[in-house]
Amino acid sequence: MLSLRKIEVKDAKILFNWANDEQTRLNSINSNQIEWTEHIKWLEDKLKNTEHNFLFMITKADKNTEIPLAFVRFELKEKWITSIVISPHFRGQGLASKCLSLGILNFREFIKEPVYAYIKENNISSIKVFLKNNYILVRNKNKSLYKRID
Repeated sequence: MLSLRKIEVKDAKILFNWANDEQTRLNSINSNQIEWTEHIKWLEDKLKNTEHNFLFMITKADKNTEIPLAFVRFELKEKWITSIVISPHFRGQGLASKCLSLGILNFREFIKEPVYAYIKENNISSIKVFLKNNYILVRNKNKSLYKRID
């Protein structure tokens, strides 16, 4: 069974490792490696700015241990933007759609505004996950923009 909790400072190392995973960087809009000090500053800033950031860790329980599966983020820039990172250990197991759905469900408890996702055109797996979660393509230039239809 999947669970959701808010991201905490204690998650910094695992988020850093997931963010710098080769596949994650390849599929990210910004594919540059992230430095630790930059990551810590980013995380601390996001955790302080709770009105514009919803950061969720999706986990599953194994006996008395919490196993992190995914990080789902909703960030207000010019509009609400969604992103998801699946643990490299759990990719290809059909969890991404369920994790994103759980993140959306919890985000919707607080925010009802439209939500979008930027996805690289060649990131077919992510496109399928977002389409399955009621996102539609609304623009396609250098990067594809998808909007969730509620």
